[in-house]
Parts: sequence; structure tokens; C-alpha cells
Amino acid sequence: MIDIINIYFISSVLALSIVILIYRDYLYQKKLIISENKYRTLIENVKHTYFFYRYNKDGNFTYVSNSVYDILGYETNEFLCHYNRYLTNNQINKLMNKYFYNAKQGIPQSSYNIEIYHKDGSKHWLELTETAEFSKDGTFISIDGIAKDITENIRVNNLIANSKTILFYWEAKENWPVSYVSNNISIFGYNPQDFLSGKIHFSSIIHPDDIKDITKEVECFTEECIDTFVQVYRIFDNDGNIRWIDDRTTIERNLKGEATFYLGTILDITEQKEAEMQLIYQAKHDELTNLPNKTLLLDRIQNSITKSKNSNFKFGIIFIDFDRFKEVNDSMGHKFGDKIIIEASERFKNCMTNINTLSRLGGDEFVILTDRIEESSTILNIIQTLKKVMKKSFIINEQQVYITLSIGVSIYPKDGDTAGTLLKNSDAAMFQAKDDGRNTYRFYTEEMTSKALDHIVMETNIRKGLKEDEFILHYQPQVDAITGKLVGVEALIRWQHPIMGLISPYKFIPLAERTGLIIPLDRWVMKTAMKQMVKWYEMGFNAGVLSINLSIQQLEEDDFLVMFDELIKSVGIKPEWVELEITEGQLMKNPKKSIEILTKISERGIELAIDDFGTGYSSLAYLKNFPINKLKIDRSFIKDIPNDKDDMEITKSIISLSKNLNLSVIAEGVETLAQKDFLVKNGCKYIQGYIYAKPMDSEDIENLWLKHQ
Repeated sequence: MIDIINIYFISSVLALSIVILIYRDYLYQKKLIISENKYRTLIENVKHTYFFYRYNKDGNFTYVSNSVYDILGYETNEFLCHYNRYLTNNQINKLMNKYFYNAKQGIPQSSYNIEIYHKDGSKHWLELTETAEFSKDGTFISIDGIAKDITENIRVNNLIANSKTILFYWEAKENWPVSYVSNNISIFGYNPQDFLSGKIHFSSIIHPDDIKDITKEVECFTEECIDTFVQVYRIFDNDGNIRWIDDRTTIERNLKGEATFYLGTILDITEQKEAEMQLIYQAKHDELTNLPNKTLLLDRIQNSITKSKNSNFKFGIIFIDFDRFKEVNDSMGHKFGDKIIIEASERFKNCMTNINTLSRLGGDEFVILTDRIEESSTILNIIQTLKKVMKKSFIINEQQVYITLSIGVSIYPKDGDTAGTLLKNSDAAMFQAKDDGRNTYRFYTEEMTSKALDHIVMETNIRKGLKEDEFILHYQPQVDAITGKLVGVEALIRWQHPIMGLISPYKFIPLAERTGLIIPLDRWVMKTAMKQMVKWYEMGFNAGVLSINLSIQQLEEDDFLVMFDELIKSVGIKPEWVELEITEGQLMKNPKKSIEILTKISERGIELAIDDFGTGYSSLAYLKNFPINKLKIDRSFIKDIPNDKDDMEITKSIISLSKNLNLSVIAEGVETLAQKDFLVKNGCKYIQGYIYAKPMDSEDIENLWLKHQ
């Protein structure tokens, strides 16, 4: 009986326990449902950024919150049925399956990202955070997840990664510890973690010449409560190369106004900065030689003046110009001349030790700015060194050329107290060296400035004289000494200045050649003289041949032949009435080109004569190829006859040469009977000089003709 009672009691207790367990489970499920309903109510109200989801043990979605519509544009039922279609590729489906499998196994895992299509076709990124739910007996039930829309974050990060702009977040502490740096710091070869871990301090990569100024400026901005500032400075990349950056920083402050963080954007401007520096360099340096140009030279002269005022020392300006370099360019070409300029600049640089600046102004002009000098011998030593290095010939394209220098010197403060004045005065001294025969040097004197001013005034007056018809022509007869017959006249320009009176061509022709004014002067002479010659012939006055002096510059003008043809046609002069005279020295500047031009003139029936023959060192090889008709013996060989035997021999040689080359010959500057007799005796019957007549105006020529008629 007792056993039956015990069995009943045990059975009742067991049944009650089961009932209690069932009831507790009911309460738990009810509580879970209530909790889930509250949970669902909460998550259904989350919009725009998150949506919640659940999928069962088979991997099928059983629930998704309404906010999926706000993020991806799908209704909940639409998403639950077809979510696999919306994944951008199969790899993402495999990734989700992998995480699903790991979750079922109870393997802890972090969040992961997937790419999915929005209903409008655009791509969105979601960050998925999931947790697995198991029953009490450990059976896998489902996975609950939160999907966060990180599309904008991904897009921003991609923009940063593909941008040259680097984001930095520094702490306002010593060495500026880095709290954040964008991944594109890799463009400088650095790993972001090296900054975040403190392995590399940002201050350690700043150029040592910039770090002090940068630190000082940051401290200044911080103390003055300036919250945004811009700095441009240099850093080293991971390979040790210098890079220029544009740093734009904003200061974050606490309630006390103390700086706590610096938020900065850094842009690599190396290419821009190097291009800017290259432009600055080009603006201050000569393109051909890379030497400082006039702009930089004047800056350095001014710096020397400033230093000199503080320390009371002297320095010199040495102005260098190549002698007859234009002839090299004209005969060999500018590329040939440029090679000489380059080699000469190297010679100058290699031999100079006590100079501040070697500069090229342009063309064949160089200037040396010396260091402080105690006495003139320092300058002289530099000049002797320059002359010494130029003694060696230049061999360009197998052509050998010798170059000499004309040098002018000015000394600070004696010769000027400004950069411009010192340079101008050294230039004036250089021109004096040229006037004194070239291949020499001159120190500046005040007289040189006066002479330079005279040249400027003279040039202005020449231009004015051309406009106001101040120039006139005189004509000097050329006579057959045997018959006494007039065979021609030479047209000679004179300047009838309204104040200075009659000015000799020796005073203005050299300046006109140097300034290019010889071109309009020559053309005025040709036109005026040809008109006069036509008038004489129309009067019945046979004046023979009109000789006109032309500069080689005129002949080398591109439009010369066209202009000359039009002039002859418009004036109505016959070609056989005209003879052009070119000096021997000018012809030999570029003999090959001279032959080409003269041949074209000769083909027009114009006679050609070499003026001042015997002074230009012409080569017989060239002389025989010139299409010339006459040699004109220079007056320098005539004036000392019969007292100078050398001049007599030279004159006889020229006469003999002309006969051998089948050329006519005329002597100029004949003043005495003895000179005339010597010339006629040795075969030169054509005479020009005071023995017959001085140069005279057209009216006097006509009166002379009427008298002899």
C-alpha cells in the first residue's frame, strides 16, 4: 500500500513538474512574442539608414523591416521573395552563404559588407551585422541581422582614395600625433598605420629647413585664435624625395579655447610648384647658357650696393662684348654663333673664382659682377684671365674661329650708386674700347657718358633730318687723266643741320650703320642721285656713270632687289648709267653671300666697284669670283706718294692686279700732280680727287660742265 502511495506521489510530482515546465515555456514564448512585437515596432520605425532582417535555418529570408524600402526601394514582400536577384554578383551570394554557415556552427564573426542593387538600378553598399539564435538544446533556429546603408561612406572613401587630397587628424600635442589619416597617404609611399601607431611622427617628415617656420606659424595661429590657415611647405616621401604640399588646417578647440585637434587636408602640389619654380628660373636666366640674365643681374648688383653701404666696400662691373661677332653670325649662321656663345660662357665660368655673378645680357654681351675689391689690380687680373681663355680658337663644325673681347669697367661707388647707372657706364666704357680699336679694355670716365649722350642725340637728329629733308648730296667728278674728259661722278651724302651746319659723313655714317638708319639713308641717296642723273642727261649733260656707295646691310635687306628694280623703273634711269660701290671690308664679312647678291645686281646691267680696295684683306680666291667691274684704290695709299715707297709698291700691285683680272681701276684722294703722274705712268688713268674738283652740289657741277663746254 505504501509503495502504491509513493508511486502515486512521485507520479503526481512529475506531472506537476511537467505542467510547470510547459507553463513556464508558455510564459517564455508569450514574453518572447511580446518582446519581439516591441522589437518589431521599434525597428519598423527606423528609417533611411538601417533595416532589420531574419532568415531561417534553411537560409531563406523570413522577415525584413519596412525601412528596406527607404534604403533600397523594395517593398518587404518583394525583397523577401527575390533578394538573390538584387545582389550584384555571385561572389556576394557565396560570401553570405559562408557567413551563414559559420553562424550555424556558432563561430563568432565580425560584420561584413555586400554590394546590392537599388530598385532604380544603382549600386548600394550594406554593412551586415548578424547574430545567430539557438534553442535551449543548442539547435540552430535563425539569424537576426542589421543592415546599415554605408553607400555614402564607401563613395567618400573611394573619392578620397582616388584623390590627391589627404585627410589628417592631428592631436594638438608635441610632434602632432596622428589620430586619423586617409589611405591615400600611400601616394607618398607611407602606410597609414605607421602614423596611427606612432611609428612615424608627421613632424619628422617635414623638411628641416621648413619645420621651424611651420611650428612657429602653428603656435602663432593657435595663440591668436585663428582657426583656419594655409601653409605651403616641403616634406619627404618614403623614398627620401622632396615633395611640396598645400596644407589647409582647421583648429578644434575645447570650451576653454585651447587647441585640442588639427583637422587638415594636404594636397600634393609638387608638379605645380616645380613648374612655378621653373618659370621663375626662366624669367631670371638666359635660355641659351643658363646664366643669370639682366633681371637677375640687376637684382644682385642692388644687393651688393645694399651690402656695400653697410660694410663700406667696393665692387666692379665688367662689361664684355665679342669683337666683330655679327660677321661670324652673318657668315656662319646663328646656330654656329650660338655654339661659340655656349663654349665661351663655359670658359668664363671655369676660370673665374673671385666673381659674384657671371651674366649674359643677350647676343654676345656678358657682364661680370665681382666680389668686393680692394684695388684695381683685382679687376685687371680678371680681364687678363678673360683674354687668356679667349686666345684659344673655337672649333665648331671643323671651322676654326678666333674671338677677341672689348671690355668696359665701372666701379661702385665711384662710377654710380644704382644698378642701372653702373651697368650703363660699364657699357659706355666697353664702346670706348671698341672705338679705340677693339681687343682692349677701358675703365669708365665721365667723358664716356657725354659721348654716349652725343650718340643718342645724334641718332635722334638723324631720324628728324630724314623726315625734314636736311640731307643733301654733293658730287665729286671722276676724270680720265689722259683726255681730261669727265667719266663719272660719285654721289656723297652731306647733312645740312639747321643749327650745327654742314656735318661730315664721317660723323654720322658709322652711327647710322650701328643703329640701322643706314638703310633709309642709302635709299634716299639712291633715289635723289638717280633723279639728278636723269635730269642731267635730259639737259644734254653727259655726266658719265653715277657711283653710289651702298652698305652691305642695304644689300642684305630682303626687299632690296624688288625696291631697286622699282626705283630704276620709276626714275627712268638706264642701268648702264649706274655703278654701285661696296667697301672691301664689308664684302669680306660674308663673301659667299656677297657674291650671290652682287651677281643678281650685275645681271641687271649695273656696274659694280670695290671701294677702299687694299684695306680689307680680301682673298684673291674670292676676288676673282666677285662679279665686279672696277677696283678703287683707297686714298690711304695715295696720300704719301711719291714719298712712301711701300704705298707706291702697293698701288702698283693693285693696278697690276686689276689688269690681270681684266678690271678697270680708279684712284681716289688724288691731290697733287706728282700723284696723278705716278698713277697714269703705272696704268691708272681714272682719277678722283681735289686735283680736279672737290665734292660740290648739283648746281656747281652744272656750272663746271657749262664752263668746259
